[in-house]
Amino acid sequence: VGVNTSAAGLRSGSVTLAYQTDGTGPNGNSGLAAISAGSQTINVQGNVYNMAAGSASPTPVVLAAQRIGGSLTQTLSIANVAPSGVFSEALNASFSGATGNAVHNGGVVTNLAAGASNAAAMTVGVGTGTAGLRSGTVTVAYQTDGTGPNGNSGLAAIAAGSQTIDVSGKVYAPAVAQLNTTVVDFGVVR
Repeated sequence: VGVNTSAAGLRSGSVTLAYQTDGTGPNGNSGLAAISAGSQTINVQGNVYNMAAGSASPTPVVLAAQRIGGSLTQTLSIANVAPSGVFSEALNASFSGATGNAVHNGGVVTNLAAGASNAAAMTVGVGTGTAGLRSGTVTVAYQTDGTGPNGNSGLAAIAAGSQTIDVSGKVYAPAVAQLNTTVVDFGVVR
C-alpha cells in the first residue's frame, strides 16, 4: 500500500480489503462454502516532493581574447528548474572536475530554492600560462536537498545528476620589442 507518486503534493486515497473464508477448517476441508467475512478500509496519505533539478548557463562558454597571464572568467548562472512551491526540494551545486585547459574557482551554491537562480558563486575560465586556443570542460555536480531552509521535505541530500560545460578562449603572447642593430651610422651629415 502506498500513494501515487506521479505528481508532487499531499497525496491521499484509500484501499478496501475484502475478507472471505476459504471453506476449510483446521482439520482439512470442512465442506462449507466460502463466504464473505467482511471488509476493512485503510486510508493512506503522504507527501510527495519534486527533486531539485540543476541547470547551468551559458553553455558553451567562449571567453574573449586575452594575453598570457590574463584573468578573464565567465560567471555561471545556476538555476533550480524544479517547479517552485513547498513541495520542491532545494538545489546544491559544486564543481566536480575539469579537463584540458579549463579552470574553475571552486565555488558552490547551496540551498537554492526551486524556481530560483544564482549568478555569483561559480566562475570558469581557461589557463593562460601559454598562448594558443585553450579549451577544456568543467563538470558541475548537482544535489537535491530536502534538509536546508528551502528544502521542505526533510530528506537527506542525494546526487541529482551533473552537467559538463565546454570552455574555450584564445590566449595571445604579447609583442616583445627588440632592436637588432646596436650601431647606427648616418655617414657624413652637414
